[in-house]
Amino acid sequence: MADTNEIDIFDFDKFSHIRDVLKPHYTGIELYFKTAIVIDYLMCNTSSPQFINEFINSFIKCPDLKLVDTVGKTFSKPIILAKMYAHLGMRLTVDVDLILEKYKTYENELFNRIYRKHVDPNHVTQILWF
Repeated sequence: MADTNEIDIFDFDKFSHIRDVLKPHYTGIELYFKTAIVIDYLMCNTSSPQFINEFINSFIKCPDLKLVDTVGKTFSKPIILAKMYAHLGMRLTVDVDLILEKYKTYENELFNRIYRKHVDPNHVTQILWF
C-alpha cells in the first residue's frame, strides 16, 4: 500500500480527474472533503499504479456514488484534519486528537471554519455528513 503520509490528498491539481467526476454531484465543502476522502481511500488501499489508473478510468466512466458515500462515512477525522493542515501549510502545535477533543461537539464548525478561512472566504457554514 502507498504511504499516504507523503500524498497530498488535497492536491486537486494532481487528482483533478477525480474532482471533475464528483463536481456534478457535490459542491463546495462537500466536494472538497469527498474528493480528498476518495483520494485517501484509493491511495490507502492499493500500491499498484496500474490498479490506481484502472480505478480512476473506471470511476471517470461511471462514478460509484455509493462508494463515495460509504467511504465518506468511514474516514478518519484525525487523519483528514492532519492532512488538511499539512496541505494548507499550517503547523500543528498540538495533536489533532486534542483539537478534535476540544471541538468534540463542534467538529462541524471546526471543519467549516478552516474551509472558510483557507479555501473559500465566501463559504456559508453547512451541516456536514460526518
